[in-house]
Amino acid sequence: MNAALISLTPLLARFSIFLPLSTPSKIAVLIVFLVMLGVVGWLVWPRGPKEE
Repeated sequence: MNAALISLTPLLARFSIFLPLSTPSKIAVLIVFLVMLGVVGWLVWPRGPKEE
């Protein structure tokens, strides 16, 4: 998980160039980022025994 975050950091730094936008755009970007982070966390997080 930390490796994924570390690999995302340069991407975010590059992406933050686009953040001098209007406030609604910043909020939308933040929401999208949080959703993506949640999906990545859900995929990486070890869940219970897999049902096959």
